[in-house]
Amino acid sequence: IPYPIPIVNPASRSEAGVAVKCAVGSGLQVCGRNGKHAFEALGCTHGVVMDMRKLSEMEVLAEQEGKGSGGVQVHVGAGNMLGMVAAKAVARRLWLPAGVCPTVGATGLALVGGQGMLSRLHGLTADRLEGLEMVDYTGEVVRVSDTQNAELLWLAKGGGGYEHFPGIITGLTFRFIEMDPAEKKWVKFKAVIHDPLSQVDEAFRFWQSWAPNHPDRRLTAELWVARQWDSKISAHFTGLFFGPKHEFEALWLAEVEPVIRANMTCNETGALDYMIAAGGVKSESELLSGKHGWDAYGSAWKGRSFVANKIMHNVSAFSDLARHIFTIQGRMYLYLELKPLGGAIAEVKASESAFWHRQASWWGLFQTFWPWWEEAEEHIERSAQAYGRMVAGMQQQGVYGGQYVGYVDHDGAPSRGQELRNYYGDNLERIQDIRRKWDPSGVFRHANPKVEVTVADKKPLWEDILEMKANSKGKGTVIEDWETDKDESGEDESEGARKEDGGRGKGASNARGRQGAEKKREQTRADGAADLKALRHARYKQGDRSRSAPAAWDKALDNSRVRKQADRIKYSHWQKSKNK
Repeated sequence: IPYPIPIVNPASRSEAGVAVKCAVGSGLQVCGRNGKHAFEALGCTHGVVMDMRKLSEMEVLAEQEGKGSGGVQVHVGAGNMLGMVAAKAVARRLWLPAGVCPTVGATGLALVGGQGMLSRLHGLTADRLEGLEMVDYTGEVVRVSDTQNAELLWLAKGGGGYEHFPGIITGLTFRFIEMDPAEKKWVKFKAVIHDPLSQVDEAFRFWQSWAPNHPDRRLTAELWVARQWDSKISAHFTGLFFGPKHEFEALWLAEVEPVIRANMTCNETGALDYMIAAGGVKSESELLSGKHGWDAYGSAWKGRSFVANKIMHNVSAFSDLARHIFTIQGRMYLYLELKPLGGAIAEVKASESAFWHRQASWWGLFQTFWPWWEEAEEHIERSAQAYGRMVAGMQQQGVYGGQYVGYVDHDGAPSRGQELRNYYGDNLERIQDIRRKWDPSGVFRHANPKVEVTVADKKPLWEDILEMKANSKGKGTVIEDWETDKDESGEDESEGARKEDGGRGKGASNARGRQGAEKKREQTRADGAADLKALRHARYKQGDRSRSAPAAWDKALDNSRVRKQADRIKYSHWQKSKNK
């Protein structure tokens, strides 16, 4: 089943329970959805989808001190994304240590651990989780805390991501830290390295010995290596210091300035302003909207992660990956982001939560963006080779510690078993035991494991496009509207209006043209979803579970008219996903 049968938007725990009971009684699997992020096709593509967006309440529960951690307990509805959480917390002068991308779901982030700029100081997002409510496979509400169904709380702290949690989470209880997110008490800094090609290896050596496990936990410094769309290359340090500006400047002058030649700039900021800037939005209202501002990165991408348990003394593998980024040809955007760990993250034993990489030194994220799907095969293969060389170099030195489950990558391991071990380490067996206990029939799944597409079932995507075109003839659908080379500016309608108008003046004809154009746009919006769904279905019939269509697309579409239609379908799909 390539698409969900119904999509349910429960407005309460009871509604979620009824939906689960109905699904199980009908022999269907269930998938919970919150947020908009997945590095693989782990979205809800089958059975009954439980879209939790209506459960977006936030409520302060208690203001007493916690078990040594301090802060305030806050109930967060499962439909909240990080931007929503941040904007709602401002009035209470509270903050949840988490990432900074506004469209990441708070529920999903906790389930994978949740690393961010505050993690070295206050721990992972999962470390602030103190309870949750969920609907189990019988449709009943289950309450979870450290004294009630505690194994599920253990699992929720980093045991999700790759496989579905054994229930539909409806709400979570986090312990927020008490601070004024609007107060400018943070220092945001960026230090651009003068000569990336000649200095990047030196910068990496220094960063490894400096940023991870830095004794001052108020400092979080990342290292970025990037190639922009215009082929401009760069390497820089960036991050936050949670203290006065003069203290950071003294630290930088004493520790970094004598070693690395870089142009450093810094300014004071607040938590909310930093998230607004990092998320690419302009205001608190945009944070609440559930959107971010980075759609210009491209409609197709591939991300891969690796975790380092200790310092890489031989940096040749890193050097190879950096030079791949700097020298690759073509229209694309690539970056390598290295994040320091340690501090409060390492204070929790690996066995005390499902998150495994407690004692790791750092982890990296390697991303490749490109404009259109037909280029996917080439870019994925090249990035896989560069990534593979980096991992091999880490393994040779005994540095490789696996992958971060927040960035699932099915190509990162030779087998499913090894991939799971990369994410969960020695916690894997306990994670699987808890899942089996609470979901013995496998009701809750990201994707339907029973649906397999063999090579014999596949057919070229261009055949499906032509079939869509033929089926849409005379129906006024989007594909038929795209037969013309003209856009939706109203040129066609205006021209017809002028002929019918009999020369009564441009004003009337232009007005009629605008009305015709608007009517056409309304028809396009009304019918677009069906055509886009048909396109996605065509891709699924090929067994394509990624955001990138196979290279056969480009080879087969040699007819210029069909190519133009295909490009417009792809662009419309990108626009639609951008506006969600």
